Amino acid sequence: MRIVELQAQNVKRLKAVDITPDKHMQIIGGRNAQGKSSVLDAVALALTGKDARKLNPRPLRDGESNGKVSLNLGDYVVTRTFTANGGGSLTVTAGQSKAKFPSPQKVLDDLMGRLSFDPQEFIGLSAKDQAAALLELVELPIDLDETDAKIRELSEDRLNAGRDLKSLGSRRPVDASLPEAVQSATTILNMIQSAKDRNREIQVAENDRDASRARIVDIAHEIQKLQRELKAEREDEKRLSERVKFLGLPTDTTELEEQLSSIEDTNTRIRTNQEAIRRNTEIDEWQGNYDDLDAQIKMLRESKDKALTEAKFPIDGLGFDESGVTYKGVPFQQASSMEQLRVSMAIAMASNPKLKVIRIKDGSLLDDDALAYVAQVAEEQDFQVLMERVGDKDPGAIIIEDGQVKEDTK
Repeated sequence: MRIVELQAQNVKRLKAVDITPDKHMQIIGGRNAQGKSSVLDAVALALTGKDARKLNPRPLRDGESNGKVSLNLGDYVVTRTFTANGGGSLTVTAGQSKAKFPSPQKVLDDLMGRLSFDPQEFIGLSAKDQAAALLELVELPIDLDETDAKIRELSEDRLNAGRDLKSLGSRRPVDASLPEAVQSATTILNMIQSAKDRNREIQVAENDRDASRARIVDIAHEIQKLQRELKAEREDEKRLSERVKFLGLPTDTTELEEQLSSIEDTNTRIRTNQEAIRRNTEIDEWQGNYDDLDAQIKMLRESKDKALTEAKFPIDGLGFDESGVTYKGVPFQQASSMEQLRVSMAIAMASNPKLKVIRIKDGSLLDDDALAYVAQVAEEQDFQVLMERVGDKDPGAIIIEDGQVKEDTK
């Protein structure tokens, strides 16, 4: 579907025009400020209504009270009127039957993609806006904005984890032969004191036993006199011998005393060992955190790359990276002028699958090769291009002069 006939009265700079554009390539020419742009604006005003009014808040020609645009699209006839107080009407009739649709703007919205899409405008967009425009045409299984935001969030977390990991320094050696806990000097002192007390007790027992034996010798000389005492002393000797036997040999405290003398050095090494174990554990935790974040980022990027690889773009070679739209692996803005035009034309045509009309306002920026390419693609893809160009030398151009079609170009 394309524009078969355009009629406009009192719209923008136009007084009254009746144009039957070429099927594929129609240049609207003339000097500046004569109404060339108004022809393309009239098409947008007729079809897009409120959206077009935002860009053209004053659709009426200065001094006029009402205006009208009528487009014959073959299957539909669109008529939109404007009044000085901002009012107006829209009717859409169906071809030859002229039956009116009850919701005319919905008919147009369903019909159109982005009628206002201009390939030249796409080339001039920022990288971010170019990516947004292209994403409108591509169905992806993931939300790229959400994925990029998550990657940025995880990258920031990974950066912080890396900083913390770096601040911990390198891993330290651990002596596995040392005990885990710091030893207590008090405990060893108590053990030494206990041993000494026991030894003193043994010594006392031994002394008592020896004294008893001495008394036995004395009593033996006086056995008759000290019979009872001898018996008692023998009993004491027996009891004390059993005590000595029970207590056993004296404890050697040499090793404990050596351990006590070296305990501070040992504890220093143990504390160093504990700090090394703690630090290494912390390093392992941060390393694990860093590796986990790195794995998440890698997974998201692979998911994004897979989605973009499987996406169906309007032209082979299109893609995305962090900078925006790419063509053949190169940022779109670094592509040649002809490559940019080729891409933007493909996107423009993909944006308008039903009403196959493209507007190009800055056609004067195109050189002869670019102009020929637009005409060739329009014919090959069966699209209609309405292009504004300054001057009156283009073959087949409709020249606008003072808001009207110049007679010799009708």
